Amino acid sequence: MGEDERQDELVDEMRRLGRQLGATAKAAWESEESRKLQRDLERGLNQFGQELDRAAKQARESRQAQELEQQVRRTAQAARESDLAGEARKGLLASLRAVNEQLDRFIASMGSDETPPTSE
Repeated sequence: MGEDERQDELVDEMRRLGRQLGATAKAAWESEESRKLQRDLERGLNQFGQELDRAAKQARESRQAQELEQQVRRTAQAARESDLAGEARKGLLASLRAVNEQLDRFIASMGSDETPPTSE
């Protein structure tokens, strides 16, 4: 067997190996187990998205968020009605402090269970 024949044989075996690896990967990808994993991942991601939507909706509807919105509106209204720059500055400062306090409470409540502990 000549050098060219041995190289051709090596190339043929490498080509055959490549086809077999490709077929194996395709079979694994198309297997029932793989499809089940894909469905499970899709279902899990959908549930994750639904939970995020629910949490965002609860945050928007929460008492703290509503109070924060009202405080911002009051601040804007106070700024529009005030004639003096000093009064506007004082009102804005007080409102910003109140907004920050509301945000602190809101953030703290997001980290808590929001259910009071039971005494036993």
